[in-house]
Amino acid sequence: MSQNKVYRALMHLGERTTTSELRTYLEDEYPDSKLHLYASDRLRKLEEKGVVEIDDDTQPFEVRLLDDDWEGIPSSLANRSFPPESGDSG
Repeated sequence: MSQNKVYRALMHLGERTTTSELRTYLEDEYPDSKLHLYASDRLRKLEEKGVVEIDDDTQPFEVRLLDDDWEGIPSSLANRSFPPESGDSG
């Protein structure tokens, strides 16, 4: 679900933001979470999916939202146990 939360934060912050602004927003929005500490990792996952573009040449990195219609990761996948439980009983 953390990718979904990062995506929703990006939608709130607008089409362009920085990793610093994103971390600050996530820390304020989810004060009991450590999400702001690994937001960059979640951004890279979103970049791999074509949802965002990260400009590595800026400091802090600039993030541009490419897909403002992403449906996110389905709850059934995001909330599954890890490691996945096996059907094997033996």
